[in-house]
Parts: sequence; structure tokens; C-alpha cells
Amino acid sequence: MSKLVTIPTCQNPFVIILNKKVYSYPAGETLEVPKEVAEVIERHDLSHWKPEYIEDNNDNSAKYIEAEHQTVDLPNATAIKKYAFYQDSILENISMPKVTAIEQRAFEQCRNLALTALPDGLTFVGHSAFCDCTNVAISAMPKALATIEERGFRYCAKSTFGELPSGLEYIGANAFYGCSAMKISSIPARVAEIGDQAFYGCKAITSITFRGKPTVISTSAFLNCTNLKDIYVPWAEGAVANAPWGATNATIHYNHTGG
Repeated sequence: MSKLVTIPTCQNPFVIILNKKVYSYPAGETLEVPKEVAEVIERHDLSHWKPEYIEDNNDNSAKYIEAEHQTVDLPNATAIKKYAFYQDSILENISMPKVTAIEQRAFEQCRNLALTALPDGLTFVGHSAFCDCTNVAISAMPKALATIEERGFRYCAKSTFGELPSGLEYIGANAFYGCSAMKISSIPARVAEIGDQAFYGCKAITSITFRGKPTVISTSAFLNCTNLKDIYVPWAEGAVANAPWGATNATIHYNHTGG
């Protein structure tokens, strides 16, 4: 059986992967399509759907993956575009070994996503990319990671993260807000900015050593880190504004040169 529907608008062909079958249609046209494909288009709000929904090295076509897929395998994808799996309540596992960028809200509120590791080559985590992914349990950060935008891992309360990678340069506002299991002990030397409430409520952090001197640390960067007792910094008192950066229970050890 088939049904008349209007294909979502995008610059590339619109591709639906459904029950291991691939359906491709010209974007923006009204066409007769199989009933099961029509139901996908009608059932989901695709108003936020963007070109290159998932970027694939093989054909660079836009893709929509039906939410009934509990496990998604993307062996050739290099980027997960914004809103790709936004509020997908079904998704549990995803394989994306070649991905280097995860964009805005790509996995926001995927509360059944049980991700434990990020791709080795990941360099960029966009705004709210994993926000409110309460079942994500990341234990180590990829060495290539350079940017974590605002709310990137907000409320990933099961993630310990390990140490932050040495190449990290930017930690946005609320980046690790509510990550209560986070156990980092240092801030890498290349970090230039730490945004508002970046580590809010990270109660497993007890000590932080700065390996370099950021240009900006928000006045609330470590707010409600109630167990953070010591902050070791390699600069003189007053050299970086806003101390103690929200860590009201901490002692700041200035001119620190140790490990």
C-alpha cells in the first residue's frame, strides 16, 4: 500500500532508513510512498530537520533514521548534525567510530542512550549535544577533543569522564552542569575559557590543578561543587579575575608549580 505525502525539505535527497531498508526521495516534493514510510514522516515532527542530517562519507546524502532503531550503526559518518536524535526515547546504542563532530542537540534528552565511550577522533561537542542524557556513562574523554560548547554534557550524572584531554581549549557554560560523578583532577593547559556554572554540582571533584592560565574563568564556574576543597593555580593572586570562581569551600593555592 502507498500514500501521498510531502517529503521534508532539504538540499540533498531525503533518505529514510527503516527496518534495514533504505528509501530515497527528492526533497520537498509530494509523492506516493509506501505506507510505512508515510507513517514515519507523519508521526515525527521533522520541522527541525536539517540538510545533511547525518553526514556520510559514501554519498553525502541526508538521512533520517527511524526512532524504532534501538541500535544504530554509522560506520562511515564523520559528523552527527544538529537535532539528529533529539528526544529519541528509543535509541539505546550507537556506533559512530569515524565521527569528529557532534553538533547542537544531536542527542539531547536521549534518556535511554547507554553510551560509554566517545569516538577517538572526536574534536567538537556542540551546544546541548548530550544534555539530559541521564543514562550515558562516559568514563574517558577522547584525546582529540578541543571544544565543549554550552550544556554539552549537562546532567550526564553517570559519567565520570576521566581526565580532560590535553588539547581541550574551550569549556562552555553549563558544560558539565549536574555531572555529579565527574572525577577530574586538573584543567588542561590549553583551556582558555571556562563558562558560567561549567562544573555546577560536580560533587565528586575534591581537588583541581590548573596546568595553564585561562583568559576567562566565570565567577560561577565551580558553583555548588561542595566537596571541592583545594584549587592549585600557577599564577599570582589577582592575575585571573572572579576567584574563587564559585568554589566557596575551596582554598586557592597560588603560584603552584607542583604536579
